[in-house]
Amino acid sequence: MTARSDENQCDCHWGTEEELARLMVPDLLLDPDLLRRTWDASDWSDHGAVLRRILPQFDRALVGGRVEPMFGMDEVRRSFVRGDWQRWPADQSKAVGEFLHAWWSPHP
Repeated sequence: MTARSDENQCDCHWGTEEELARLMVPDLLLDPDLLRRTWDASDWSDHGAVLRRILPQFDRALVGGRVEPMFGMDEVRRSFVRGDWQRWPADQSKAVGEFLHAWWSPHP
């Protein structure tokens, strides 16, 4: 998945045109700071597309224990809400729902 080709972001607050172009390339790893800025930005025109673009890398960071210090779990929740993942195609929303349920379910 990639961000939309017409996606934009303020270069004075978010990053450079080159960094934005990285979101248009599938499977290209983002450095941790760019991942954080991408996750944290609340003003994407299509947050769902941006979220789908970074989700594989973000999930690895989450499972690896690198997210809370980087993002904070409240921001994780807000980003999923902004991404409106329940309205994604059925196979994608089902996979995200199962992951979130497993992640946030209380463990004995």
